[in-house]
Amino acid sequence: MLLERKRAFVFYLNMVFSLVEIGREMSKIRKIIIIGSSICGTIALTVLFISLGEEFFPREDVPTMREGGVIAESWIRNFSPTYTLSGKDIWITNSEEIERGEYEFVFSFITESPEYGTHENEMKVRTKNTEVVSAITNGIFDEISGNYLEKEETVDLYFVIEEEEERSIRAVERSISVSAVENIEEVLLAELFKGPSVEEKEAGYLTFIEDATRIFSFRVENGTAFIELSTPFDQQPEIAAEQIKRTLLQIDGVSEVRAPERRRRVTLEIEGVPEDFLFTEDLDEGSEGVDVRYLQIVLNADPETMVAQQGPGSPGEEVESFGSSTTHAVMAFQRKYDDEILKPAGLILSTGIVDEHTRDKLNSILEESRW
Repeated sequence: MLLERKRAFVFYLNMVFSLVEIGREMSKIRKIIIIGSSICGTIALTVLFISLGEEFFPREDVPTMREGGVIAESWIRNFSPTYTLSGKDIWITNSEEIERGEYEFVFSFITESPEYGTHENEMKVRTKNTEVVSAITNGIFDEISGNYLEKEETVDLYFVIEEEEERSIRAVERSISVSAVENIEEVLLAELFKGPSVEEKEAGYLTFIEDATRIFSFRVENGTAFIELSTPFDQQPEIAAEQIKRTLLQIDGVSEVRAPERRRRVTLEIEGVPEDFLFTEDLDEGSEGVDVRYLQIVLNADPETMVAQQGPGSPGEEVESFGSSTTHAVMAFQRKYDDEILKPAGLILSTGIVDEHTRDKLNSILEESRW
């Protein structure tokens, strides 16, 4: 009887342990089920959100490619400096979608002017939503900023260094910015004429080219570069000329450099303008004041830009009012110095307005007359 009770006790004890173990296994399964259900629920909700997102959370409307093309063409006709000045006959030649709401279009158009004739041009315009974000003509002119594009060039400038009582000419690497309409040779020489940087001077480099040296003319004919400068080389002219020669020979198309010459420049004789006067304000038709009279004096010093042969505005009879005769004289002045006035401003035709670039040239002439 006692043995049977013991066996019954052991049986029930084993049953309890078995139930406990089963409970433990059920707890693991329950956890797995709960985690799995959560993952499935999250996936289902995500899919539902994506499928119904456009309905409950609509994205902002953006123009179609066709609408983007209309936006681009309208901008060209109304705001492009090149097209509004002398353009006509515009048509689209290509279009491309960059991403949703952003497109790039290629337009061709004709420009006509008495000075530059008839030309076909290409403008790449990029729109984003309803705005024009980029417009480049012929790969060189930024229509939005009104400036020619610039690119970085790594070049060598040649300076003199003295080591152990020996003098030699060595290259110094320099990065320069050159616009699409600038002559890289002239930009290179202008950088050379600035002389060594502070760090280069500390390293022992020097130059025998005066920092006031200016280029009066530069041309390349059959691979030979000819240069006229404002200042002679007073010290070590052979070394200074060699600095220029080595600097220019790295340019493609230049195989020989003639020794630089000092140009015997004929400066204009300007009387009646104070020694310390410089043009600082924009002037155009309708302007009045002493600046206008000084402007007419400078213009009258050159027969090619004279305001009038006789009467008001003529030499000796300059007035303080900016009329149509002064406008035509300023236009003649801008055409004469096109490379220094119109091109840097991205202009094709003269304006008759004394703007920043025109003022710079007027002031340069005044300074030269005071040498």
